Amino acid sequence: MYVLSMMNASLGGCVIYSDAVPFDQNWCERLFEVSDENMAFLFDDFWTKLAKFAPSGIRDVGAYGMTEWTSMLLKQAKKNVGLRDHLADNDVKIRMEIMRLAMEEKGMR
Repeated sequence: MYVLSMMNASLGGCVIYSDAVPFDQNWCERLFEVSDENMAFLFDDFWTKLAKFAPSGIRDVGAYGMTEWTSMLLKQAKKNVGLRDHLADNDVKIRMEIMRLAMEEKGMR
């Protein structure tokens, strides 16, 4: 399938961060399985990656984990980006802004 070939060409060897890995990975795996093509990229959890930038004292951001810190980041990111959430492209922009804010907070700009 052309779309899957394009995905592999663009994303091959990359790690895709998702805030819903089981859901997103399952759908991608099903698409690739039907096409008899191998998926050339991996999935990892966005919230687990974000946890690496958490202030000391915040112990578990983990998969789907909402803490006061992540809630604050989400609220600020939505304000900064100015887009409605729960639309795929907007959600990506919001997650990117969450990561930027977390890294900025850690002094990693």
